[in-house]
Amino acid sequence: MSNMEVNTLEYNNFQRFKLIPELALIMDRIKLFEQKYNMPFNEFEKFVNDNEENFENWDAYIEWKAYIESMKDIKLKLDKLKND
Repeated sequence: MSNMEVNTLEYNNFQRFKLIPELALIMDRIKLFEQKYNMPFNEFEKFVNDNEENFENWDAYIEWKAYIESMKDIKLKLDKLKND
């Protein structure tokens, strides 16, 4: 094996090391929303859908949902890298 070759384990570890800080930042953002609205996302989603339209809440909902989806995506990538 030459010096330039990288094995799968090294590559997967490198990818994990790139994703973990991104996941930590996203989870921090989610925690800020939970603290601001004093509820988890699923309750806030129900609150937004069950109440009169409020642009501030709707904007928060869209951003919060994007963080939730990003978190799920990164966790899936990490699981895949772990199992490869």
